[in-house]
Amino acid sequence: MLKPHKGAFRMNRNLSRIVSGAALTVALLAPLGAWGQTPLTPDLTAKLMTLAATKGHGGKVAPRFANSLGLTATGQIWTGREAEADNSAGHHFVDVGPGPNGEILLTLLTPNAVTAYRVRRDGTLLSALSADVATRAITMLSPADAQPSFAAECAFWAQHIDSFLAQK
Repeated sequence: MLKPHKGAFRMNRNLSRIVSGAALTVALLAPLGAWGQTPLTPDLTAKLMTLAATKGHGGKVAPRFANSLGLTATGQIWTGREAEADNSAGHHFVDVGPGPNGEILLTLLTPNAVTAYRVRRDGTLLSALSADVATRAITMLSPADAQPSFAAECAFWAQHIDSFLAQK
């Protein structure tokens, strides 16, 4: 079920930003070369962007995560449009950055860890991290090492996105 949830390391506030033209942006601006090599397909990307735009809220990613992933300069927060969902695996977040080339951040928060994936709109996994909830230690993951868990996170969204979009 899609519902609001504040993550342990995230800063959430309602902002008036709206991501517009999600499907059109993906169709017109995303290079097609990476699509065959990623679990984040053009269709799923368009639906995630639509979900964030229509059912999401303003979201902020804390500087230590945004900086580690390469989203912002040291000490700066990263803002985007965020949607959230829960299942037995944990709390899932999708954040879409502003502008036609804004990146996508997929995050899974479990009782023990936060795993985040920074992705270009063409589906290319740019960076990933895992943070231990108890110690707050961040471990950077190579895109190759992160690929299986990234694929699982994309599979979660692919399986549930249509029902989330259909919710009133």
